[in-house]
Amino acid sequence: MRTQPDAEQPQIGRMPPQDINAEQCVLGSMMLSAPACADVLQKLAAKDFYRPQHETVFGTIAELAAAGKPTDATVVMAALIVVMFKFLRGLWSALRQHFGAAPARA
Repeated sequence: MRTQPDAEQPQIGRMPPQDINAEQCVLGSMMLSAPACADVLQKLAAKDFYRPQHETVFGTIAELAAAGKPTDATVVMAALIVVMFKFLRGLWSALRQHFGAAPARA
């Protein structure tokens, strides 16, 4: 997780502090315990995670919690699958537009 609250961006050539195992533990705890989830949501934001995948999982958990839905692993996975299908549908639509915009071969 990023631990530079004052710095908007890390210095060029330096990797921001990170602990992938800590990120995994936080996300796992959020899915196992509603009180832990509530505590973490008060202290962290999606942008605090180093790995984009963790940022996405955290954001999904936060959205579920805000909607009053459970945040267990099964519900989180289902929500992530919905996000994936929406992304793929948008990608397919964009590809069709690109294909349709290409000049026809003579």
